[in-house]
Amino acid sequence: MGSTFNSDIDVEKEVSKFIDSYMYSLLGYRYERMYDKDSQKKGIDVYMRKQEEEVFIDDKCAIYFANKDLKTFTFELSYMRGPVMKQGWFLDHNQVTTHYNVMWMKTRDGVEDTRSIKFNDITEIEAMIISKRELQKFLETMGYTTDDLIEFDSLFRNSGLRSREMSSGVDMIISRQLPEKPVNIKIEKEILSLIADDHYIVTPYTLRDLKKKKYISKPDIPECAYSYVLQAPTSEIDKKKEVIRYLMEEGVKVLIFTDGPITSIGDSYIESKMLQVFINEQITLNRLSEVFDGDRVDEVHRISSDYPGFNFEQFKIEHAAAEENMIVQAGAGTGKTTVMIDRLQYLMLKEKVNPVDIVMITFTRDAAKHMYDKLKEALLKKYKCTHNPRFLHIIEGLNDMRIQTIPSFGKDLLKELGQLSGLGLNFKLRSFKSDKKKWLEEALDDLLDGRGVGDDLNALFKPLQFHEFIDCAYDFWEKFEQKGFTTDEIASAEFGESSNYSEMNELVEKMIKNTLERYIQVKDKTNSLSLNDLTRHIDEIHKKDGSSIFGHLQKPVDYLFVDEFQDSDDSQIRLFSAIQEAFQSKMFVVGDTKQSIYRFRGANHTAFKVLSKQLANRGILINDKDYRLFKNYRSTTQLLEEMERFFSFWKQKGWLDDSMERLQGMNDGDVDTEHLTITKTNKKDKKQLRQEAMQLIMQRFRKVKQLNKEKNEGHKVAVLTRTIAEARLVDRWCREENLFTDLKVGGDFFTSPSVREFHSLLLFLLHPDEPKFAFPVINGPYGRGRIRASSLVHPGGFHRDLKSSLRNHSRKLYEYVDELKFKPVLSVLRTILSESELYDFVFSRERKRLEKDGYSDEYSEEQIKEMARLHTLRYKRNLGKLFEKIHQVFSEEFVTLNQIQSWLEINIATNRDEDQVFVEDGDSSLLDRINILTAHRAKGLEFHTVVIPFTDRIFENVFNEILFGKNESSDRVKVGWRIKKINEGEKYNDNHGFMSKGENEEMKMEESRLLYVAMTRAERELCIIRNWKNDRHHYTWSRILDIYNRG
Repeated sequence: MGSTFNSDIDVEKEVSKFIDSYMYSLLGYRYERMYDKDSQKKGIDVYMRKQEEEVFIDDKCAIYFANKDLKTFTFELSYMRGPVMKQGWFLDHNQVTTHYNVMWMKTRDGVEDTRSIKFNDITEIEAMIISKRELQKFLETMGYTTDDLIEFDSLFRNSGLRSREMSSGVDMIISRQLPEKPVNIKIEKEILSLIADDHYIVTPYTLRDLKKKKYISKPDIPECAYSYVLQAPTSEIDKKKEVIRYLMEEGVKVLIFTDGPITSIGDSYIESKMLQVFINEQITLNRLSEVFDGDRVDEVHRISSDYPGFNFEQFKIEHAAAEENMIVQAGAGTGKTTVMIDRLQYLMLKEKVNPVDIVMITFTRDAAKHMYDKLKEALLKKYKCTHNPRFLHIIEGLNDMRIQTIPSFGKDLLKELGQLSGLGLNFKLRSFKSDKKKWLEEALDDLLDGRGVGDDLNALFKPLQFHEFIDCAYDFWEKFEQKGFTTDEIASAEFGESSNYSEMNELVEKMIKNTLERYIQVKDKTNSLSLNDLTRHIDEIHKKDGSSIFGHLQKPVDYLFVDEFQDSDDSQIRLFSAIQEAFQSKMFVVGDTKQSIYRFRGANHTAFKVLSKQLANRGILINDKDYRLFKNYRSTTQLLEEMERFFSFWKQKGWLDDSMERLQGMNDGDVDTEHLTITKTNKKDKKQLRQEAMQLIMQRFRKVKQLNKEKNEGHKVAVLTRTIAEARLVDRWCREENLFTDLKVGGDFFTSPSVREFHSLLLFLLHPDEPKFAFPVINGPYGRGRIRASSLVHPGGFHRDLKSSLRNHSRKLYEYVDELKFKPVLSVLRTILSESELYDFVFSRERKRLEKDGYSDEYSEEQIKEMARLHTLRYKRNLGKLFEKIHQVFSEEFVTLNQIQSWLEINIATNRDEDQVFVEDGDSSLLDRINILTAHRAKGLEFHTVVIPFTDRIFENVFNEILFGKNESSDRVKVGWRIKKINEGEKYNDNHGFMSKGENEEMKMEESRLLYVAMTRAERELCIIRNWKNDRHHYTWSRILDIYNRG
């Protein structure tokens, strides 16, 4: 191979011309290119004056590796000229170079011969200006001085080796195939970037400073703040690459639509969704189209027709006018959260909306946290990718955005409104739950006062017990509030007559109305409010002072987002309407009427229509037609097609809302895989069904388990049921088969092991010398002792020295008992938690239980450890939640141990509203377990495989029921009620008979929506056992799955 010296010189001249034109001339320093031979011999290509410093730069470009994405650069130590070894430019002491400009080059397509590259062929150069002394110091830190390099160079050249590692990322190499046989030090680009004084990307259009994260020269583009849509041929995209990169660096999202593959612009941009590329190679583009910040939505719609993978509907919602009130109907799995996150970013980045002016209402605390985390994650990804401070500024302001549940938001809003409505700052927001039950009971006592001892009260309350009747009356009252009725409307409500149960009808009416009077008096006396008073206060202030007064609040509500709007009850809808009018908020409500499954809590499945009507009555327009999401990213296209047969049938029957487009699958599954399996059976009870159900569950579980093992994708299996009892039954079946489960049915916080064992600790601290309280604590996580019960007793009873025996087994616990005499209670309790090492005990106990129960036959030791770890983490977080609740309920300064114990005992016995803390899965490859949930709990979740084992439950309202209507002549609220208990009978008033005629259809609709939710949780496979044992005479899930039935 001949020398390439002369051709190298020619290309170097072209490179010099390029960087002079597009880099050196733009840096702001006086510079001069040196062409004389004397300067060239001294290693000076460019002389530059930076402030008071003289800089002598030697330009070095990896010419032969143009377009190769080379990750290293080499520094010459020596070369051969004939038989003589000469020192290379890095070691040559005759050179006065102070800095190297090391460069990597890209050229236009079609340039193959690197020896003939011309100025116009060059499209990009990456340049690092590196101090020679800093590079020498770097090598010295690895043990290589200049003298060492000269010595090692000679030894290496004669060793016969081709390369030798000097340090991580640094190698000594020799190119023996070249005539000059140069020896070089090869250093990785990442290391050089850290050493470099300056680091630039140079193109004919821009000069980017990668060290300072800014552009020195900018491409010529129109103003653009949030998004840039570009449709163009591939060749034009390459010409626009620097414009695209500049926009993304400025924080602008770029969407490219083209007709073929494009060269990489950066994976980090794609990962952060700053860059989205859509390709259709079946079309030929011959023109360029641009859209800035969604200003031409119709043009984007035209473009989208050729790119089925692009979700135009999401884009349209995201870029809607900032002033528009909008209802978004979003089908299952259509990216509802994504579009809300994108809409928020559009408002904050394009419209410059301050986060503090935005309120987002969610229906659970978990949903609020999830939404906040997702928004922050999206902004962080963009900041890490671009280092643009606008993202960091918004992230810093997110803590001021109110992403809250309705009670949390209502409490904050009432505090501010208190100053306007005369409540002051010291009012209290209370639910009055326990008070209401107590008042109802006292009202009932008053109403029954005077009845003889021999009167048969059991017959009066039948079919309920006394305490059940009180609970029923309380539930009826709550339904009044869920409907948003005012106190005047409740007080004047018509309960009508009851031909057969007039005394019961009178009791129900008077109990509620008498207690209402007391409720109003207590609120006024204690300066307290319930959440349902909020709407009334907003309307009263607005009526009195107009909208302008709300602008003086510290936290305005300029933008109001409401998630899962279909779950709103009438009182909440009225609240949102009142807020919109009073604050002149821009509303964004999103949900799916087909997923309205909380009717039993008062949710109105016509919530969108009700909102539109209420706003219209207030003279406010909301767009409820134009914004819909129907592209499903969850389930495979094949599975959706099979499910759609049932959904279409339900729509025809009027059981499912048919106003939305059918779901359109965006994910293709395996053609040969079964996607929907329905197994028919006629088992009389669930015990008979067990073998069939468990066989199906275990088959699907092991199939997904194997899939996870092979691909490590973390797929999940879920068993979904209609009732909590059914979920617990499946959980028991699975545990008896030694299968890991994750049961989520809700309401189990106060019955969890962490809460129960903490309660045991409280009992011990109150009664330390009682063996029945001391023994379980000393032997449990707080004592970690090992006492055999037999060692505490003898034939005559407990040992006489039992007290000292217990103290000897756990001296530390008894020290805490003594500390309680002079230290605050909560301080001692926190000390116990921090010093007891209870979590190690909980982990060890759970691990041993799993091994003892035979889980080792099905799971590896690693998996057992992982399950024990998750159990321990949930235990720990539940205790954290319990302490938060104790702090909320009690004042740390005055609380006593007795108060905490009594409060906790009552909640353990009665509170089924609080859920355990959710624990995220860790290593997905270890988490092979069966998720068991009710259909209500599964909403919003997704699973690779879903099994629905029970479909025979009869659609029958077996509970107490209260219905409401309007008296057309007086406009008063009409009330119909029914009290019912399975196998015990029922009582009702006459209004109920007239008002309940549509209830059967309402139940079919509710159950169809619930089954729809359960089915659409499946990503790849859905398995249903259709047990038709009750289908002949009753409606069940099984019956509505029969698309050929005529009923």
